[in-house]
Amino acid sequence: MFWVKSISIAVVLLALFVGGILFDIFVVKKMPVSLHSGNKDSLKISQQIKVNKMVTPTSFRVRIAIRGNMKLRLLTTINEVERQQIMTTFNTIIALIKENSSICSGGENSIGPEEYWENNGKTKQGYNAIIQARCEFNESQKDTYITFLNKVIVATQANDLLAVSVPPLESFVPEKERAKYTGELKDSIIQQAKDMSQYYAKNLSTTCKISKIDFPYVHFPMSMVLNAKSVVADSDTRIDVKLPVPEEQEVRIDANVEISCE
Repeated sequence: MFWVKSISIAVVLLALFVGGILFDIFVVKKMPVSLHSGNKDSLKISQQIKVNKMVTPTSFRVRIAIRGNMKLRLLTTINEVERQQIMTTFNTIIALIKENSSICSGGENSIGPEEYWENNGKTKQGYNAIIQARCEFNESQKDTYITFLNKVIVATQANDLLAVSVPPLESFVPEKERAKYTGELKDSIIQQAKDMSQYYAKNLSTTCKISKIDFPYVHFPMSMVLNAKSVVADSDTRIDVKLPVPEEQEVRIDANVEISCE
């Protein structure tokens, strides 16, 4: 019976050895891991990795709207002179957009009748006109934006049927930078997965490799409104823009990693 006793001792020692490794991996290192048995000689380890990076938005965007003022809104019809007056201003703004195409786009416009609600709850037929410019710029392009904005305001002030408004600036991370940050975080996840594969291979005395990596979640911060002042066309002074300092925001990527050991 000596051989039976020897086998029993060997099994117990092996169990303690594997149990010690798993205790170190799952308890001491607190890794969120799940195990899946493949065939009798393989083991699949699934693990979630989360990485993050704090980034500061470097660009700003705004949608400038030039639309009919109350005088135009109260008209029940417009004559050809008034229509041409509006179109002349719109053409000036379209030309300004083209001159500043490095930061602005847009120029779509319309003129037509519009129904709106009066204070007494009744609808009234009037007229409206609108043209928009979408601008995106970074700090080094601020002066270009300010010059463009002031020329738009001057052009609108010359037309007594139109007014211009500028909503709050939004900060955002440009697409090129988003791709850069995403690539850096994914590289970090891949390196961590490689390190885990080597760790398991060493501690389990076997061969381990990365069999799958999924990236189910990529989080980028939403655009942030940074100022609350609007610009109106009745100003006689040059408009200046003081760019606020955006706050750092978190970019995060989650990944599901599967490691096969056999």
